[in-house]
Amino acid sequence: MPDMTPIRIRGKRSATPGEKWHAGKKRKLLRDASPASSGQSTAGSSPSRLVRAKPRKRKPYDPSLSRLEQLPTEILQEIFGYEPNPNLPAASRTLLSQLSSQHVYSSVTSHILKRILGFKKTRASDADLAAATRLLNSKFMTWDCFSRWLQEQYDALMPVHSIPAQGPADFHLRMWQALEPSKGLLPPKKLLIGPWPAEKATFLHLFAWSMDDLVACDPVSAEIAYVGLSQAIAERAQTVVTTLLVMNLRSTTELLRQAVIDCGCDRDIVSVLIHNCMTHYNTDWREAEAATGGVVRPGAIRADIDFFDSSLWAWADKARAHGDEKGEWLMDLLRRRARAVGGQAAVMMSPK
Repeated sequence: MPDMTPIRIRGKRSATPGEKWHAGKKRKLLRDASPASSGQSTAGSSPSRLVRAKPRKRKPYDPSLSRLEQLPTEILQEIFGYEPNPNLPAASRTLLSQLSSQHVYSSVTSHILKRILGFKKTRASDADLAAATRLLNSKFMTWDCFSRWLQEQYDALMPVHSIPAQGPADFHLRMWQALEPSKGLLPPKKLLIGPWPAEKATFLHLFAWSMDDLVACDPVSAEIAYVGLSQAIAERAQTVVTTLLVMNLRSTTELLRQAVIDCGCDRDIVSVLIHNCMTHYNTDWREAEAATGGVVRPGAIRADIDFFDSSLWAWADKARAHGDEKGEWLMDLLRRRARAVGGQAAVMMSPK
């Protein structure tokens, strides 16, 4: 009897891996190795060589999200662009993440700040000023973000090379002035508290230019600014001290003590504090003369700094005894300012 031709039966252990019926289930489905992507025709190919792509998983439905939160990011940003409302990103973390992009930041900044720009002689409405202040207090509003928006706005008005400037701070200040912001725009509270790197100090300087009297406009911000002024003295940030005092803050005896006794009597900071005191004193004196018809009784106007403060004179006398020239310099400065405020008789009574 002749030998029978052996055949292989699928499913047997002796079958090759390709002949087994479940071999295709064990293969990984590679999306980039599919015949369509490789350009090969599927006609005539064996089933074992076909590779299928994995189906894309659908985003799971979260019933806790609102219909607005379930919208695609592109559509949500398009809706937000028609009327940027700062309350929308603050409604939920999902909306905040979807509306966090540089394009959205620039759009909402332009929409809100344009309402307080172009007020060279008039003042913007209180509602628009409050919205602008809230925007500037936002976490995303950093110096990089604001300066980038400022450059975009100014480029639309005139060429940048038309601004003569001596430094980056002066350059951005001139760009901000060209947009003519309203005088009632409050500085962001986050800029009134230290620490102050160079970019933060430049950011604060822009708003100090457009703020005449922070104390009268917003007493709460003024209290924060006084805390920041004390921090700036401790950091010996003379530029920030000058910027904060420009917004009609008043230097006091306590601040001068801190600058002299606690912080080593930095001459620039001490001079700025005393000059601010004399400026306010002369202004108060002129206002009193105008109110009383030029007759102001002695002692009616008092300086914010006590130039005969015993702690200041004790520090100056000790510093002079140890050979520190700051002691003699401070004594001479206090005598001259006391003479301007109280007259020669008060100077003669000062400690020696």
